[in-house]
Amino acid sequence: MNSVVSFPGFTRPKSRASLFVLVDLQQGRLQPRPAETGFSNALTNCSIALANARDAGIPIAFTRQISAPASFGARAGLPPWIAGFEPRRSDMVFDREHPSCYANPEFLHIVNRIGGNCVIAGLSGDSSCLATILDGYHRGHCFTYMADASISNPCQQLSAATVHDVVIGIISQYAVITSTHAWIRRISHFMASQ
Repeated sequence: MNSVVSFPGFTRPKSRASLFVLVDLQQGRLQPRPAETGFSNALTNCSIALANARDAGIPIAFTRQISAPASFGARAGLPPWIAGFEPRRSDMVFDREHPSCYANPEFLHIVNRIGGNCVIAGLSGDSSCLATILDGYHRGHCFTYMADASISNPCQQLSAATVHDVVIGIISQYAVITSTHAWIRRISHFMASQ
């Protein structure tokens, strides 16, 4: 009776993600840096995961952080999507002014409607992905974080790779951590069993 229960692991149901969320895949969001950041690998993994989500018929949500208009009547600036990540008409797009996807009230409505199960990837792990996962956890939603389809920003003397490792460690307390290929195997297995 002296064992310690991991409450995030204990309370999180084991189910496949019902919504695939891609965060901030806009040009200029993060500048490509030296190979250590894994920028191109993260984008490649996002692309692979997106194609598999589409093939599996999983609903897809694109989110983007926008700046508030400078004055009343002015339009918010919308940087273009990274090539290959343009939403289709059947995809959902959620604009928000703060890092968490929950800053858009419609995102909360959709996640509640689909049962609270999501997989998340994109830019960047240390802000938008982390903020969304924490907000979701406090709402009883279950996130899976595709760690190799996301990168983080460097912070002070810490490299982007070091920051990302720390972010993965923090997120692991609130969400399931997976790789792109492990998630694809899981959804393929699920689709084959139906």
